[in-house]
Amino acid sequence: MAKRPKRNKKQELERAKKRRQKRQARNAPWQARLTPRGAYTLFEHPKRVFEIEFPSAWKHTIEDDSRSVGFRPKDRDDVALSCYIMPYSVDVEAIVEDPKLVKLCEKLFKQVNAVNPRRDATIRHFAMKADRNQEGLAGHFWLVAACDIFLGLSAYCPDGEQHLWNPMFERMLATFRIPREKEALANRAIVRLMGKLKERHPGEKYQLKELELVGKNHAIPLGNLLLRIKNAPGDWEKLTDEFFETTVKVLYAKDLGYEQLDDVRDEIFPFIRPDSVGSEEGRLVKSEWLADLNVTYVIRIPSGFRYITEPDLERWGIEREEIHQLAFGNLCKLGTAAAMPEPPEGALPFLMLAAGDNMEASRLLHPRLYERFAETLGGPFVAAIPCRDALILFPNDRDMRRKMQELVRNDYETSAYAITDRLFLVTPDGATLAEW
Repeated sequence: MAKRPKRNKKQELERAKKRRQKRQARNAPWQARLTPRGAYTLFEHPKRVFEIEFPSAWKHTIEDDSRSVGFRPKDRDDVALSCYIMPYSVDVEAIVEDPKLVKLCEKLFKQVNAVNPRRDATIRHFAMKADRNQEGLAGHFWLVAACDIFLGLSAYCPDGEQHLWNPMFERMLATFRIPREKEALANRAIVRLMGKLKERHPGEKYQLKELELVGKNHAIPLGNLLLRIKNAPGDWEKLTDEFFETTVKVLYAKDLGYEQLDDVRDEIFPFIRPDSVGSEEGRLVKSEWLADLNVTYVIRIPSGFRYITEPDLERWGIEREEIHQLAFGNLCKLGTAAAMPEPPEGALPFLMLAAGDNMEASRLLHPRLYERFAETLGGPFVAAIPCRDALILFPNDRDMRRKMQELVRNDYETSAYAITDRLFLVTPDGATLAEW
């Protein structure tokens, strides 16, 4: 069994936290992007809700947690174009031809005393326009629906100056765009999934909370489904249905959570898993491993895997160490011919193990991993487990590590069931973190 190397756990957790923060900063920047384009500047919303070009001589303001954005000349307070995100989430593709959408817009226009509602082709999305009805001010209101967003705009200037400002407002609106096709697709997938759940399990009354569907008795994490759809948007319906038929059905299996140890003893395996993943993290049986990674334990079932929890150990009357020994014993029984094929002759830049059983990453814990590949790759060698279904091995060469690090990071950020972008050094005593 792989020995756990000595390490400073506190330092490794802090490093892992900083890496997560850097990834979040790359994937979810909270500052607007401004790109000069001559007389106009492209404004990209901090949360990537919309983009629009505004005169470079104007200023912009962001308020209410970026739900409200305004543009105005630097020396005028009575001329402005404003955008505000409405508190609705819509599937525009499903309702854009529905007369109810027009009626909703007309109703909202009445609330701000706007008159003469009509469609407006200046904006490239579904847009309704109405005239501002306010003494001393001229201008318009718009309601725009696109992807999963319902958004309002307003423009105003002093009455009598329309000829000066309206062409500029129209120029701005012609560049207005809501680039949220992927988010809209995710929203459609969630709606489809919730419809299936409501039909099959009406008593649960699932509600969307961040990236989980939460019901009375179950919580369904959506992260992996949404990542798969992001990588294959054309297959979103198929992926959603497969998710329902596998992951969701597992939750409602009659014997799930009541298995007898003797019935599943040969199907228990170790799984490497990032810390704090999933709604049941506090109940999982797990052992600290390296950095922010844990070794958890699963039961292999026909539709996938089920994590072993503390109530399982109580029901079976066994201790953590016994389940640890049992899981690693089963890992060692896996067919090495399929799981760890004989290395081909000749020098290879790297090896990728793909046994097809969704336990490739777990094989980093295999006690014979070094023995199997040291002759081909040299020892010690480097390993990576960007996701559950990949174990990558390559020589401990500085240039090779630098090249592979970027590939590993990309796989980690785009794969379902992501684990880590860290590299590991495999030695006769097991795996340890590789130095940066």
